[in-house]
Amino acid sequence: MRRDGSPAAAFPGVLETIRFDRISPAADPRMVFASGSGIPFYGRRSTRMLYVVTNRLTNGETSTGMWDASLLSPGDYILRVLAADIQGNEAVANRDVAITIAAQQ
Repeated sequence: MRRDGSPAAAFPGVLETIRFDRISPAADPRMVFASGSGIPFYGRRSTRMLYVVTNRLTNGETSTGMWDASLLSPGDYILRVLAADIQGNEAVANRDVAITIAAQQ
């Protein structure tokens, strides 16, 4: 989205990439969970799940994806991650990433 919160022309709405509503045996977890994810085997370390949000998990199937920033005009934007559990609890902190698309030279 633009810095003012309005949608960027190339991305007029929310792009949902990962949905854990069902999963098939053919789904490849390595396409969804990034390296370093998981439950620690020792100590008091916290479980940490890292996601590859450019790939997709929809309708129980995984597929490779990418985010094409070249669709955006040069300028400042906010990349916002929306995350919610099955109960509808949504993350509200640490979900915005400021980005700048530089002009091509």
